[in-house]
Amino acid sequence: MTYKADKLSPPRINESDVEIFRWRQRVFELLNGIQTILGSGIEVTPAGLITGTDLQTVIGQINTLVASLQAEDVVLVAADAALTAADVAHVAATDPHPAYLTSDEGDLAYAPIANGVTNGDAHDHSGGDGAQIDHTGLSNIGTNTHAQIDTKIAALTGLTVRANNAAAVAAGIPVGGFYRTGADPSVVCVVV
Repeated sequence: MTYKADKLSPPRINESDVEIFRWRQRVFELLNGIQTILGSGIEVTPAGLITGTDLQTVIGQINTLVASLQAEDVVLVAADAALTAADVAHVAATDPHPAYLTSDEGDLAYAPIANGVTNGDAHDHSGGDGAQIDHTGLSNIGTNTHAQIDTKIAALTGLTVRANNAAAVAAGIPVGGFYRTGADPSVVCVVV
């Protein structure tokens, strides 16, 4: 039921007792409708129900209801102000969630993907941060250089067949060089 000011005008001065009673009934229904609407969405603590049957009692109960709602409003306004202040403080805090990693903390803790390893980060390459590591910068590399290793590997490719060590020396293979016997299986030998 919808109530508008122009649908429920006050009774006329010369209204009959029956019409005044009907008018009061309509006011009573209206107020109970308001109470139902308010009660369904707002917790009204000390107001109670509108139970009056005469206009003066109903108005008194409405005043109680209004005072209660105003008191609730004061409490809600104070609570809203406290929440707003807490929200402002939270947003302004440098690190309101210390258990979580912020973007700035991540930038400081880890090298950007685009840069690879930067500033060493306890992983400094020989020749500079992120530079290619030279053979001489490796650990446990032995005494041979890359060039020497390449030479020895190349010497193993296409080994010439020699009957024995004397034949290999006679053919000009230096000490430490390789030859193969040519037998089945063909054994690789080192000139001594």
